[in-house]
Formats: sequence, C-alpha cells, structure tokens
Amino acid sequence: SDVCSSDLPGTPAFHSLLQLSGFSWLGERGAALLASLGSSVLALGFARESALPAKLLAALALLLAVWSFSLWNIPYSSWYAVFLALAALRMVPRCIWAAGLLFALAFWFKQNIGILACCGSLFWLAAYRERRAAMRLAGTFVAGLALPFAGIGFFGGLVALERSISQIFRSEEHTSELQS
Repeated sequence: SDVCSSDLPGTPAFHSLLQLSGFSWLGERGAALLASLGSSVLALGFARESALPAKLLAALALLLAVWSFSLWNIPYSSWYAVFLALAALRMVPRCIWAAGLLFALAFWFKQNIGILACCGSLFWLAAYRERRAAMRLAGTFVAGLALPFAGIGFFGGLVALERSISQIFRSEEHTSELQS
C-alpha cells in the first residue's frame, strides 16, 4: 500500500483510516486532491480579500492548479497540513479554540507548518493587542499537541508514551537505539 512520507502520527493514522474505510491508493490521492483544492480556495479567498488585481488572481489560480498537479505522483503529508493551517488562519480571531485545534492537527501532519502558522497568528494577535485571544490560541494549540500523548500514556503506559515522544522529537539514531 501507499504510505505518505512522514514519521508523524497524523499521516499514518489518516492512511490507516482511509484503508479501513475501503479506500485504495486512488482514494488517498483523491483525499490529497481535495485538501489541495481546499487550500487553493482558501488561498484565493485570502488574495481576494487583499484586493489583488484580477491578472494577479488569475496567475495565482494558475500557479495553484500547477501546484496541485503533482498530487498524483507524491502523496506528501504537506497537502493536509497546508489545508488545515489555512483553515485555521481563516478562523483567527473569530473562533480561537477551533483555530488552535486545527493548528495542532496541522502539526501532527507536518510539524513546521503547524508551529509556524500558529506562531504567525500569535504574533498577529499580539500586534493587535489581543493578548487574551493569543493566550487562548496558545493554550488550545498546546492542548491539541498534548491530547494524543495523553491517550497514549493512558492506554499504553509510560513506556509507550516515552517511545512515542522519542519517535517524534528525537533523532533517528536515538529511536533505533530504543527499538533494539
């Protein structure tokens, strides 16, 4: 079967869910395509709100269409992370808790996308003196990051928790030492 390229748990979990639902590699590619199309729609929405001229909007739409073409060859976790991060950005500052959870979910697909998008939103909220909203966003993001670890610790015990943390946040050498 076709597993997306990532060591983070979001991608294999999503892959497993699709496989259990009866989707083949074509279903996985379709899910990636939907994530890419959603990202494109969100990006075009941001561009329209910034009063981008029509020619530049058309160029952006063309660029996004070309960007989506590689979905049929490369099932990267980035497609889902970008969609989730853009959806979260769309929710800031209107629905902070949902944005924080979406940033955390984006993290579980691609760490740098989730963290950087959340940090950008935190800086934006701080710049507009929305400190309470920034604190709620940070708290929800951290809770979204901790929730899977809490479940692993509760159901699998401390050894499973330590191994999962090591797999995600430590080097490959250390992880291979733990497995042997």
